[in-house]
Amino acid sequence: DSARDAGLHRFGTWERELLEYTALLHHIGAFLTYTDYQAHTCYLIKHANLPGFDQTEIAIMAATALYHRKVLARKKCPVFAALDQRAQQIVSIASALLCLAENLDRGHAGLIQGARLCAVDTHHVALHIDATHDCQVEVWGVQKHLAALKKVFGQPLVIKVRQRHEPSIPARL
Repeated sequence: DSARDAGLHRFGTWERELLEYTALLHHIGAFLTYTDYQAHTCYLIKHANLPGFDQTEIAIMAATALYHRKVLARKKCPVFAALDQRAQQIVSIASALLCLAENLDRGHAGLIQGARLCAVDTHHVALHIDATHDCQVEVWGVQKHLAALKKVFGQPLVIKVRQRHEPSIPARL
């Protein structure tokens, strides 16, 4: 939602729901193997006969899951090439957002309490991260994709971390 508010896309409820469902499914390929799990996830989404989704929605979710680790879709890739221009645009933005989310929970430790994208000016967008502890690994994960995210969003991404120290709870024996 903050990406839309920052002017990075104009998608609505339908695209948001597809991204949410893709986020829930994006890791299922890891049950087969962690190596290139995104390719297995893509296959499983395409062939799982998911009730309630039409073929376009399934193709968008499968492609988004496929590209979320590398962010940029390859124009010649059959999965991406099979989509119309609008669907390709959805996949490009959704895979970038899923990549951000994946990296912000890189350690699966729940260090990030919130994240939002905000327009800094007409040439930059900021990713504001609220963390309870040091989140260098998560920031590093996002930094690895800055060049690709710039291509997708059309402007550089600046990362700003606000670390909130939660009061420690005394241990009781």
